[in-house]
Amino acid sequence: LIVTLEETSKDSAAAEARIESLAKAVLAVGAAQKVANKDLKVGNLSVEPKTDFDQVTRKRIFVGNAYQRVIEFRFHDLEAMKRALATHV
Repeated sequence: LIVTLEETSKDSAAAEARIESLAKAVLAVGAAQKVANKDLKVGNLSVEPKTDFDQVTRKRIFVGNAYQRVIEFRFHDLEAMKRALATHV
């Protein structure tokens, strides 16, 4: 199971805090299903500028930074994965 957490914002502190809060909640779901450390992979927080193209001015407009963290779980029990998926974070 691969979970990608992403938020785009101009407020770096708020976006990073939100991603980290969600990451803790997702990791808690994995811990509740007893996912072993060897079956868990937590990616680094990546930050990249995100732009949009303005058709009127024909210029790229900065809309914020995209903050992303990927968490991967390997389940050896289908029921544990179903329980994890049923959890609302």
